[in-house]
Amino acid sequence: MRLTTLPALCVSLLTPSCHRRVVQPQGCCGIDEAAATSLLLRWYPEHAVPTERVFQVTEEPTDPRISYIAARVYPELGTKSQAELALKNGDLLHNGQCCTGSARVGPGDELTLTVRPLPRPPQQKLSSTARFVVHLLEQGLSVPYEDDHVAVVFKPPGIHTKRKSNPKFAALEDALPAVVCPSHDLLQDALPLPLAMHRLDVPVCGVVLVAKSRRAAIGIAKQLEERRVQKTYHALLVGRPDADGLLEAPVDDLPSTSRLRVLDETPHAQWGSLCRVELNPLTGRTHQLRIHTAGIGCPIVGDELYWEMAAKAREESGAPPLPALKVKGGLFLQSCAVRFAHPVSGDELAVEVPEVAKFEKLLERARRGAEYAREG
Repeated sequence: MRLTTLPALCVSLLTPSCHRRVVQPQGCCGIDEAAATSLLLRWYPEHAVPTERVFQVTEEPTDPRISYIAARVYPELGTKSQAELALKNGDLLHNGQCCTGSARVGPGDELTLTVRPLPRPPQQKLSSTARFVVHLLEQGLSVPYEDDHVAVVFKPPGIHTKRKSNPKFAALEDALPAVVCPSHDLLQDALPLPLAMHRLDVPVCGVVLVAKSRRAAIGIAKQLEERRVQKTYHALLVGRPDADGLLEAPVDDLPSTSRLRVLDETPHAQWGSLCRVELNPLTGRTHQLRIHTAGIGCPIVGDELYWEMAAKAREESGAPPLPALKVKGGLFLQSCAVRFAHPVSGDELAVEVPEVAKFEKLLERARRGAEYAREG
């Protein structure tokens, strides 16, 4: 792990003056299973009809296979397998004709996707999803920002972000229709369901970018691919890093960089100290922030997955041994802010949420414990 020292950081978040509608975080007060069911059904209009979405190829594609291109330009498909299924069902046409997923397309060709209204889920599925929504609202699910094209949603810890990540469990995307408003009556390119554009690890809470329209999904995906979406995390680390700076170490054999800044330090009777830090992933690898902090011997509190990695890093550097892992309270890592260009208006948009209460509660216990140890 290499730590490159940087000067102190000063972050200034811009707020656009237009194309913006702020929605106060929604609490669970007054939301029961019946109310949650009604909210979910807003995304399943009774009299909706199929719509056609046409895309014309203007440039020579890198991969000319229709399934590859359709997966990229139609967020409703999203994957090559879904594009191939649409081809098989006759919902995706090449120049008005049916074809296979291996068909090649080029400049001037036209793709047509028929988007059919979503069938209303069976009552048993609606009821289970509504109960899940009520539970998540109690855990902090909220919508700090929303407009006709995008939303920023706060994900509670303990759940997957994308539906079907684990078929046994519901995910944030399953609950989104209950807390995000549909745009069917306002936009021709409205998505049939809100779409989470990136993931947070199951134990991580915080803000997630959500697309409500096709334009938004394509625009946000492009910004994510080009690393133009700025994400800010807060974490509590065991021990103090040597300095603010860049953490650079490969993740899954790929180059990976994170920025770290210490916000404050609190004495801890057993762990020596707890540091509240700000983290910015400059690349987008799985578990990147957890791996980078463990690699310098300062793991995130509650990170049972990489605790041993941090212990080994300390042993190799000659630092004091890492104290025993405590997982009570979960993982102390939160996505606190996201900054991006609005995919339709182009305005710079920044959304920030406060740390969840457990951060300050743990720090206060640490202060009391350290004071008691000094007095004893």
